[in-house]
Amino acid sequence: MGLGGVAQSRLVHFFIVLFAIIALIYYDGRVTQEKIEDVLPCSVRNLLFEDRTQQYDKYLLTEPDPEAPSIDYNGLVALLESGDVQLIDVREPDELVDFGKIDKSYNIPLGDVEEALTMDPVQFREKYKAVMPKTSDTNIIFHCLAGIRSADALTAAHNLGFSKARHYPGGWEEWAEETGVPFKKC
Repeated sequence: MGLGGVAQSRLVHFFIVLFAIIALIYYDGRVTQEKIEDVLPCSVRNLLFEDRTQQYDKYLLTEPDPEAPSIDYNGLVALLESGDVQLIDVREPDELVDFGKIDKSYNIPLGDVEEALTMDPVQFREKYKAVMPKTSDTNIIFHCLAGIRSADALTAAHNLGFSKARHYPGGWEEWAEETGVPFKKC
């Protein structure tokens, strides 16, 4: 009596995951979902873990606020090339894994923006591995997947006195298209 195609496929995937966990324990001693995901092919990851990226589709169906102070793709590239930018990615950490990130950006999820911008600078540096922005800085740029959450982060920052901050409404969606990197890793 043989296994059906689906059962056989799941069995193969089980052994791949088992091998990955054993390898992680052997080399690192600790296992996390993120580490497991890093060593598995996309097809196996999508079978084992729900496709988290579907929850972010709503941000692709809404338009960013056209009135919010913003920067376009070419302006962001110029700032990145100058090295004079504080590029804050307000997506959730798992989105960075699933989609990718813009080099030189650091992650502060939208829900943490207000708290982060009111932290003690030493705590900020420890948590985010970056220098805390000052309210007078002119190079603070927020971005997300498609400009919705970055506009919300911008509003929060403006309410805290970061009046010269801007956002990149094109977000990762436009960045991936302009640079030719895949929009989604899996």
